[in-house]
Amino acid sequence: MLAQYNKAHHTSISLEEDEQGEFSPVIDLEEQTIILNPCMETMIMLFNLSMENMADGCSAINHFLLYHLAMDKNLYGVAESQLRLLQADLDRLMAGRQEHFKNFNGICIQYQLAFLMMREASHIYFHLHSDELTASREAMREHLVWLRKELDTKPPLMLRLLQWILP
Repeated sequence: MLAQYNKAHHTSISLEEDEQGEFSPVIDLEEQTIILNPCMETMIMLFNLSMENMADGCSAINHFLLYHLAMDKNLYGVAESQLRLLQADLDRLMAGRQEHFKNFNGICIQYQLAFLMMREASHIYFHLHSDELTASREAMREHLVWLRKELDTKPPLMLRLLQWILP
């Protein structure tokens, strides 16, 4: 994906993985590097699952983060305990899910990671091409103004959508 981005935008952005790094992506503007912790994929998956079941989903995210914190502090007994709790959360979250849902969730995660990578790459791109940043901001502002006008209708768009959905 970055190879296509680099080709299209004449950049040389690279991706590095750092399992000990921050959970959120880090960018090095000068080196044109995005540093990503592979745990980000798991965090996105847990977040997606928590959208349907907040209690177990939030619990799973907490146990996942506490597991990594315990591992970083060499608290292996605590880490093992958190891992067991995480597994129990995941068992509850995945109970009754059909295989096609699991495949769909995997596809969603890939799209979310792609969006995240493009967002981070844009920081580097605009750092290198600051002259294009102003034009891009103006185009986005114009689009948002247009969108607001489109949504500001009588009756309001949300009401029209609800009337369409509900008999």
